[in-house]
Amino acid sequence: MTMIALVVGAVALGGLAGHIATGGSMGGLLRPFGSVGVALTSVTRPFAICGMAFGNDCVVDGDTIDFKGERIRMVDYDAPEISEPRCASEYVRGQQAKLRLLELLNSGRVEIRPSGARDWDKYGRRLRLVLVDGRSVGDTLIAEGLAWPWEGHRHAWC
Repeated sequence: MTMIALVVGAVALGGLAGHIATGGSMGGLLRPFGSVGVALTSVTRPFAICGMAFGNDCVVDGDTIDFKGERIRMVDYDAPEISEPRCASEYVRGQQAKLRLLELLNSGRVEIRPSGARDWDKYGRRLRLVLVDGRSVGDTLIAEGLAWPWEGHRHAWC
């Protein structure tokens, strides 16, 4: 598990260093969508892995992010668990989903939108649709085998 943590850290910091080294700017990244709790405005820094973040915008796991002080759960897909995996392969795939989500969020214009009738889940997370350059990150993760479409329950990854 220590090796995985080192790999996750190296990838996250490497991506951030590359972004800074190339003079990248994340200005204009997010569009506001009205009064829905978090006032979504432009982000001037990239997303990072939570716990290694230089700001409030970070990836918790493959289907959850922190943005401007609020926890956001994506509404359209389910990624493997990393905090309470049922087996080692679920943990590994969950780490892959987390890193891929980080990569996606830092690859283009990110929009966070309300979707559906519910605003919150039972854990107090905002429920949102997250898009990069107009495409759901869930669609990408599902197509790559790192997530399942959300059907109201967790999927078995073991």
